[in-house]
Amino acid sequence: MAVLFVAFMILFAGAAATHAQSGGSITISNNGSPASGVSYVLDLSNMGKAGGSSTPTTGTTDSGGNINNVLDLSNMGKAHYDVYEKECVNGQTVVVIVPAGQTPKDDGCKKRRIGGFIWWNDGHDHVTIDTGTHTVTNSHTSTGTSTGKSTGTINPLPWEVGGGFNYYHETNEPFYGGWGNVAYHPKPCYAIVGQFTVDHHGETGFSSNMEWFMGGLRVDHPMDKITPYGQVLLGGIHSSFTSGSTSGSANAFGMKLGGGLDWNVSPKFSVRLGEFNYDYSHFGGGNQSNFDYSAGVVFHFGGK
Repeated sequence: MAVLFVAFMILFAGAAATHAQSGGSITISNNGSPASGVSYVLDLSNMGKAGGSSTPTTGTTDSGGNINNVLDLSNMGKAHYDVYEKECVNGQTVVVIVPAGQTPKDDGCKKRRIGGFIWWNDGHDHVTIDTGTHTVTNSHTSTGTSTGKSTGTINPLPWEVGGGFNYYHETNEPFYGGWGNVAYHPKPCYAIVGQFTVDHHGETGFSSNMEWFMGGLRVDHPMDKITPYGQVLLGGIHSSFTSGSTSGSANAFGMKLGGGLDWNVSPKFSVRLGEFNYDYSHFGGGNQSNFDYSAGVVFHFGGK
């Protein structure tokens, strides 16, 4: 019985390991063609989870461009990763995979982040790292009978600047203008945002301007092609008007509560398809509730 039990445990462990490793793949290519003999490093030493190795795993891709240590990621469970390319003095390119938000150890080689991916660890991960186009994709097949592209989360570059058109609706008066913002992502899932909008309303003998200077927190869900988000912004408002020979201005507290959707054209450029906000203001001791809609473009940069 003891012999049978030991044999069963060995078979069970072998089957589990085979399933974990065969349940996903990571391939390195060069302009779409499998790249064999490419050096890679899986540095998971700071994951803080059971199964993590205290030393990085190294190796080279096989004839099909495959990384043969996918089991190391499976042991980590579902997690986010960043992918870096390192160029050393000998001209060798090394692909390094690290936990999201971390950078490869400094060894004198020039390094740059080329993308990121989420490892779902459900047996359907198929990551492709292309050193020719410097891109990372995860063709994550869904469970069940249907398959398709994954919309798994990715890791955006930490900084963004953007701007575009803004429509502000106050009572029955439409305002038209523009917006601009700067945002910093300490983590992929949220950002600290500074935003301003300037809008103008004009009619015969009367004109009015609204300027919002806001700051706050935005929660993102960055995916391969789109990034939905929600945000809360607080700040100050400056309102001014001119009616014939009369003019005036006032300042007030304001709040914007809303969200939007970005289309990720590339890691460095997005189109803001739309942002809709509920706008609260407090002029003259009273409360005002309005809304605005905006669209535009966003540029992403930063990272190493």
